[in-house]
Amino acid sequence: MTELRDSGARALLIDVRSAAGGSFEEGIAAARLFVSSGTLLRRTEHGDRQVDVTATAGTEAVDIPLVLLTDFGTAHAAELFVAGLSGTSRADTVGQRTAGRASLQKLVKLSDGTGLWLSWARYLQASGDPIHRSGIRPTVEVQVSVVQFGEPVPSGDEILEQGLEHLRSTIL
Repeated sequence: MTELRDSGARALLIDVRSAAGGSFEEGIAAARLFVSSGTLLRRTEHGDRQVDVTATAGTEAVDIPLVLLTDFGTAHAAELFVAGLSGTSRADTVGQRTAGRASLQKLVKLSDGTGLWLSWARYLQASGDPIHRSGIRPTVEVQVSVVQFGEPVPSGDEILEQGLEHLRSTIL
C-alpha cells in the first residue's frame, strides 16, 4: 500500500459491481486497508450475541478519497467491503443497492440423511442496520436502463460516468 500512497494518486474509484465471490474475511481484510480505526461492521449470531468487527490499519491505512461503484450483483465479500467503508464514512457509493447477501450459513445433516441449510450469523452495518436481505443503498443512486432480450445494449456506462462525476465534483 506504500506504492499507492507514494504514486501521487489523489483519489480512487473502485468498481465492485457484480463481485459476488470471496469469503467474508477477505472483504473485511480489504476494508481494513482503508480504515484506520473504529467499528467496520457488526456480526450478530444465534442467541443475539453481537460481535463488533473493527479496523486495525492504524496509521498504515490508505487515506485518499474513495468512491465505490455498486450494483445488485455486489454481494458477499464485496458487500462487506462496501459496508465497512460506507458505514464509517470512508467512501461514497455510486450505483444501485447491493444484493443483501451477508449471512453465514452451514449445512446441518439430519438423521434421516437429509439436510437443513441454516443461517447462523448475519452481518450488520456499523450503525446496526441489516445488510442481509436489505442491501446497502448507495450515496448516489443511478437508474440503469433494463434491456429486453433482442434489444441493442445502450452505449456507455451510466454508473461509471456518475461515479467519475461524483469524484470530480465532491472529492477532487
